[in-house]
Amino acid sequence: MPTVGDKGALPSSLPVPGLPDVPFTLEALTAIAPYAFAMALVGLMESLMAAELVDEITDAHSSKTRVAVMVMVSSGAPPPSPPWTPSRPSTPSAARPWRSPA
Repeated sequence: MPTVGDKGALPSSLPVPGLPDVPFTLEALTAIAPYAFAMALVGLMESLMAAELVDEITDAHSSKTRVAVMVMVSSGAPPPSPPWTPSRPSTPSAARPWRSPA
């Protein structure tokens, strides 16, 4: 019976992480942006569905806005803030790991 090892040698270590050789141009960003946006939406929907499921199981209520903001923060996007307080994050202090400006 053939095995995976018969097809070739297996690596003994993990691959080294690296950045792809993609030029940092407006053309490249406009090509990547729709796919990145779609993947971000899928991640947001998955997080919101998980929060809804936990709410149903525990008979509790969670803030879906807080879930959405935390997904954006964890992906590197800045949290939204109202126009009248541009330097202040819109999430409560318990939900964010950084200190608010004085």
